[in-house]
This record gives sequence, structure tokens and C-alpha cells, in this order.
Amino acid sequence: KATKSYYKNGTVYSQRYLDLINGDKCIYSTVRDLQKWNKGLRTMFKKSTIDLAYTPMGNAPAMTSNYALGWKTIRTTTGLDVWYHTGWWAGSRSLFIRLPKGNIMIAVMSNNNHTTITEVKRLCDLFGDYNFSNTTVSNF
Repeated sequence: KATKSYYKNGTVYSQRYLDLINGDKCIYSTVRDLQKWNKGLRTMFKKSTIDLAYTPMGNAPAMTSNYALGWKTIRTTTGLDVWYHTGWWAGSRSLFIRLPKGNIMIAVMSNNNHTTITEVKRLCDLFGDYNFSNTTVSNF
């Protein structure tokens, strides 16, 4: 059973007409399941397949979000790659970050509508010189 979601003021989100569908919305998970999925991404596919999935579709400037095959990508000013995706539905928010240098995964899930979840990107700086603590990254 899914946890209730809340507005910033603490009011519970009521069920909406697109709730409980499968696909883009209403996929409920746990951080532990995302950890298993992350491991599967590293071990079940050929390197060439994974490289293709993380190849940006354009040439964005450093520290600007770009889109690959289902992943948003950032190449930092220090040359480090960050692969991530965000999620939002009816008050729940999530952020899944992969740092390929070091096989680091950061996953955060929230059942409230606080947009500050993107500040989690600053945790990347604990694992290398990603320069997120002092930089505004567009579309992250």
C-alpha cells in the first residue's frame, strides 16, 4: 500500500483521476528496490548498451542538463558525469542520481510537495569534485 502524499501545508492529496494507472505515473517503489534496479543496470547489460542509454542527444554547456535515452545527463565543469531522473505525482517527489565514477547511487523519495528535493544534488560533492554546492544547475 502506498503512503499518503501531502501538500506543503500538511493537507493530504486526495485521489485524482489519473491515480492508480500503470506507466509514467503511479509507479511506487522503495529505495531498496531502486538499489537492486541500479545494480541490474550495471550488471545485466553490455557496456555498449549502457553507453548508448547515457549518450546525450545534444551538446549542452557544462553544468546544464541534457537528455539521453530516458536519463538526464550533466557533464560538470570538472569533467565528471552525472546521470539522473526526477519524478513527481500528486505530492510525491523523487530524485535518482547515478555517479558512474565510483558506481555511486543517490535515491531520495518524499511524500510531500516540497520542491527542495533537488537540493539533494549537493550530496554529489561528497563523492568527488562535482561543484554542485556552489553552482546553480539548470533543469536539475
